[in-house]
Amino acid sequence: MRVGLADVAKRYLWLLAGIALLGSVYLLPPDTSLKQVQKNGLLTACIPPSRPPLVINEAERPGMEVELLQAIAREIGVELNLYRVTGMDRGFDPRSWGITRAQCSIIAGGVVDSTLTRSFLDVTPPFAETGLIALSRAPIETISGLRAAIPVTLQGVDRLALSGFLRSENVVTHLVRGDDQAVTAVLDGTADFAIVEAAEGRTAVMEHALETVELPPRFASQPLVFGLWKGDLTLKRAITSALRHLSESGDVEKLIQKYSDA
Repeated sequence: MRVGLADVAKRYLWLLAGIALLGSVYLLPPDTSLKQVQKNGLLTACIPPSRPPLVINEAERPGMEVELLQAIAREIGVELNLYRVTGMDRGFDPRSWGITRAQCSIIAGGVVDSTLTRSFLDVTPPFAETGLIALSRAPIETISGLRAAIPVTLQGVDRLALSGFLRSENVVTHLVRGDDQAVTAVLDGTADFAIVEAAEGRTAVMEHALETVELPPRFASQPLVFGLWKGDLTLKRAITSALRHLSESGDVEKLIQKYSDA
């Protein structure tokens, strides 16, 4: 079988392209994310202003995730620095929070492992679970055709899936700023029920003697993670190692239990 000059030239070009691609890998800048954190002596975390029980504005009880970040920083051998981002209280999409590498190297305070999160950030392995809970003033057998208060900051769920479910039930949704406003809407009768993050919801049930409304299981549990910038592999390895050690020692479970009992 004869091989034409055109075929030889085509194979040669493919060979050159492959060599160029391999060469470009070696030209990529080295990942210095961990070295930079160690050089500065600080692990800076972007967190929302408040998201109990994960982030709390109290010196003695700063929140479960804040205490976990403090423990991770100690494992790495640096101090923890917190940068409170108001944008994290205004929407569920990480791309709208207005955070940059210059502000922080890790993102915390209710970040869940979802397709939306991974479109913008890398994530650590899960260390706990969050989810949603529905609340009402009186027992509800069906939510079909009712009014629901939904916080725009809702994070522990696939928002598109939740929206589709509510539409299928002909639920009239009323967007509010946060979990507190959603609970208030139920209490004053503006909404028949509210869907909020589980931790906030359990507190509201106890404080206001509210009823819980059954939701499909897929909305009840989502893995909590920390967000990291894509490409920061050395920092991710160090944080993952710290999380593994803290989990194996039982420290993570102790923190979860401490704030579950709050």
